[in-house]
Amino acid sequence: MAAASVVYERAIDRPPCAETRARIAELIEARRDDVPFAFDYRWDKAGRSLSIHNSLATWQVSFAQRRVVVTARLSLMARMFNTPANRAKLTSFFDDVVEELEA
Repeated sequence: MAAASVVYERAIDRPPCAETRARIAELIEARRDDVPFAFDYRWDKAGRSLSIHNSLATWQVSFAQRRVVVTARLSLMARMFNTPANRAKLTSFFDDVVEELEA
């Protein structure tokens, strides 16, 4: 896989607490059918980083005090699907999740 690159970055109100992490898991499950590939996800022990992965790519969602940053490591096959339209869909997906959490 290629080196990790930032694919999304946004200011947030606060880092996720246990309740927010549970809500993020609910949103991921609710939107699972919107993603055209199977994937797994898990939180790190500190609850500051969420790893979303499959055999073609890994996305690391890192929460800092006032920022969320998503980095991606894409295989050659995944990079072939990394078109402007698909990147826009990914950005929209992350925006929707963050906006719903801040509502």
